Amino acid sequence: MVNCLIVDDEPLARQVLEAYVSRTAALRLVGSCGRVAEAFERLANESVDLLLLDIQLPGMKGIDFIHQLKHPPALLFTTAYPSGRKLRAGSSRLLT
Repeated sequence: MVNCLIVDDEPLARQVLEAYVSRTAALRLVGSCGRVAEAFERLANESVDLLLLDIQLPGMKGIDFIHQLKHPPALLFTTAYPSGRKLRAGSSRLLT
């Protein structure tokens, strides 16, 4: 079972991701956060294997957030940006 944490400031995006995680047998939702401060707290108190992280959060970009973690979990960036916009942050793959 892969423990997942969703971090996205958009409630609808969180709902869609929560529904996806709940339908996927190998995934287990340990939390869903709308703010960076909430996410730091969850990561300190929960075992998280996979972080579903919005690229653009209020007050901090997702890339900056992940760089602040000493031991970041596996990462899947999420975004509402059009698929033509490219992400280059040391990622091994870009899904569009």
